[in-house]
Amino acid sequence: MSKLLLSQKKKMRQKQRKAEARAKKEEESKNEETKTSNASKFGKEQVKAVDPDPNGEKLLQKGRSAEAQVGFERLLGGLHAYQECNR
Repeated sequence: MSKLLLSQKKKMRQKQRKAEARAKKEEESKNEETKTSNASKFGKEQVKAVDPDPNGEKLLQKGRSAEAQVGFERLLGGLHAYQECNR
């Protein structure tokens, strides 16, 4: 490359840059294609989860007291009031 003329060196560099840019674009497009094809595969395989306790009988058997539930409701009510004030 040292024996080439300046204009020839410029042409060689431009060709190299264009080839690198073309290769980079092709690689990016291949990556996008694989991402979209993988997403479509996963979308087909998703299955809806089945609720093991649709009536909530197991939840009732845990024995949470009404006092604990009221305390939780107060906490949520206070949080709601706090969010309303900060809007």
